[in-house]
Amino acid sequence: MSQKDQIQIAQENLDTHLHQLTPEHVRTFYNEFTEKFRAVYGDIIQAYRTKNVNDYLDYTIKSADLKDGQVILDAGCGIGGPSRYFASKLDLKIEACTISDYQAETGKKLIEDAILSNKVNLQRADYHDIKTLYPANHFDRVLFLESFGHSPKKKELIESAWQ
Repeated sequence: MSQKDQIQIAQENLDTHLHQLTPEHVRTFYNEFTEKFRAVYGDIIQAYRTKNVNDYLDYTIKSADLKDGQVILDAGCGIGGPSRYFASKLDLKIEACTISDYQAETGKKLIEDAILSNKVNLQRADYHDIKTLYPANHFDRVLFLESFGHSPKKKELIESAWQ
């Protein structure tokens, strides 16, 4: 079975049981499967995208109205691929968080290697805790790039993001 098939089966299993999962289940899943995702998708772990990932990211910049000078939260950032891309294209500050220890460690290294540490700060954190991690009205934009679907508490998460 190919890595892509393994990922699809694992993702379908995660999606099927999402309402029963805790953030710890999601954390364990991404600690285990991140490298398999990277083998299939590269550093931009966005499964639903165009063939050219830069088209997807440029579209995100436009549709989210990202601009120089903004402060952004990339909630559920994976290894920070989109955050690194946005920071390389725009003069903005990005806070990024992932629940996965493995993704946080890998992402921090990739940010450092890209010489973007002055623009992107990635930490291991549960995005359900954003209202306790960051002050109210701190961000110009909060992005959930395919990560929102993993939340078992969607209403609470949106309310936190609005703050």
